[in-house]
Amino acid sequence: MEETVIQKKIFLKIITIIFIIIFCVCIFFLIYSAIFAQRVYLGVYVSGKHVGGMTYSNLYNYLDNKLKKFDENGINYKYNDFIYNIKPAIEESEDMGYRLIYFETDKTAKRAYSFGRGSNFFNNAINQILILIYPKKVKLDYDFNQEKWLEILQNNFKQFEREFIYPKVIFNNNDITISNPQDGKIFDYNKLMQITEKQINNLNSGDINLELEIIKCPVSVEEADDKKDLIKQIIDLGEITLKFEDRFWNIEADVYKNWLIVRQVEKKIKIGFDFESYKKYLEEKIVKDVNIEVRDAKFLMKGGKVSEFSASQDGRQIDLEKTLEIIENNLNDLIKENEIIVNISKSEVATKDINDLGIKEIIGTGVSDFKGSPKNRIHNIKTGAAKLNGLLIKPGEEFYTIKNLLPIDAGGGYLPELVIKGNRTVPEYGGGLCQIGTTMFRVAVESGLKITQRRPHSYRVVYYEPAGTDATIYDPMPDLRFINDTSNYILIQTRIEGTKLYFDFWGTKDGRVVNVGKPVIYNVVRPGPTKMIETTELKPGEKNCIESAHNGADAYFDYNIIYNDGTKHDERFSSHYVPWRAVCLVGASASSTINDSSGSTGSSTTSTIE
Repeated sequence: MEETVIQKKIFLKIITIIFIIIFCVCIFFLIYSAIFAQRVYLGVYVSGKHVGGMTYSNLYNYLDNKLKKFDENGINYKYNDFIYNIKPAIEESEDMGYRLIYFETDKTAKRAYSFGRGSNFFNNAINQILILIYPKKVKLDYDFNQEKWLEILQNNFKQFEREFIYPKVIFNNNDITISNPQDGKIFDYNKLMQITEKQINNLNSGDINLELEIIKCPVSVEEADDKKDLIKQIIDLGEITLKFEDRFWNIEADVYKNWLIVRQVEKKIKIGFDFESYKKYLEEKIVKDVNIEVRDAKFLMKGGKVSEFSASQDGRQIDLEKTLEIIENNLNDLIKENEIIVNISKSEVATKDINDLGIKEIIGTGVSDFKGSPKNRIHNIKTGAAKLNGLLIKPGEEFYTIKNLLPIDAGGGYLPELVIKGNRTVPEYGGGLCQIGTTMFRVAVESGLKITQRRPHSYRVVYYEPAGTDATIYDPMPDLRFINDTSNYILIQTRIEGTKLYFDFWGTKDGRVVNVGKPVIYNVVRPGPTKMIETTELKPGEKNCIESAHNGADAYFDYNIIYNDGTKHDERFSSHYVPWRAVCLVGASASSTINDSSGSTGSSTTSTIE
């Protein structure tokens, strides 16, 4: 009996201790939560820095300052004495400025601040304890145009690279000699981009060193020499034939013998063609007779009804790689006749669909003003608008603005605009197309459509006021994209009245109510001193100011949709604009040393793209 009483007392003591511990832990977390009610919890890291104890405002400002510094410094890439700097913001002209990295500071700050603040008290307590032992590393939220960044890297460092070269067949009268294979030297761009992303996540502007790697040619001299007899037999075949449907093209031996190389295919040594020589010949002699451009049906509104003005057409393109594979296999088997392989591209909107479009009324209109634009810019705006006029967007389709403006070059009907490249102004195609992107953004919003990709300009541009309602586009990205989430087709109609560009979306209203708030502009920042660029294009001392100054700012507007079934969509579009300095070109004196941003001036060069 006495033993039972003792056991009960022990049990009560244990229960009491447990209760006290739980009570103390709860009190601790109530106090801890109260202390950190407006602060990030301890153990949270962003970009390698502990941000615990910061208020949301402190954290946002800290990240904003770090990002501004990273924007200013960019990343240096070094190979021996050659240095090339890439910055997140491309500063070519005020209209063509865009970002390679678009940081979403607010989103990152909110994720860091909200950790441990869920709806469940016990889950919050567990998370708050765990991050004290195992820190929570919050990654930056950003969109990274890896393709363009990589393109800039490759364009500026390819001068140091060399691809391996297969042994080439050389004919001297009846004698056949084979050149020695050459090893290649290349940079590991995948590794470089991984290091770049790591530095971006840590907002680290430190230098990145490049090292060339040797790439061995997979064919030896001995293996190439063993193919001489086969080469003679191939030449004895005479002309080879390419066939498509009922058409034939003959290529004489005196032509294709200059393309012959000895290469490796699936670990087998074969006789093949130099791809560039083969490609050039086909593009000059055959491609134009086989290829057909894909074309969607385009329509025009007349009297409130759709009328056809351009029929659809399926596309057809020679598959150069697969065709070459067939030719090379046949050559090694001493077969003369070869079938041309083509790829068929189906049009997305066929003429037969004209009666099923469901286009009845205007569901939204977007407008922008290009007053003051130079001649070439106006031409590009008109060309881009004409390409979009009459296009149809299928229900559920995601619309890519850039895709429908291509090609953005002389072949696409565009004219060049002058942009800044280092110390020079050079012509580049695309000036004015952001007027298209901005107007398209505005009509998509006014129509109540879901925006899937939109990026503001890096700088405030007079053509796109009010600030916060613009959208920059640049091939291949950033793009302006949205989804036709109505149940019917949408027909794009473009028009120009004076200096105003209008986009009308025709479709069928489905009862959704759209509210687009007025933009709020704040944090206005004055620009720095005028940017002076020495150039050899002007006489020494001559000055030509090509860009005026604009204030930087932040802006946002709210976008609300109430759908017919009562569901809602609320979104805020935020924009950050850095100050844009006035830019003046000054003629360089004979003694000046001008750095060329193309990276082609000597072995010890520092180049910058902003």
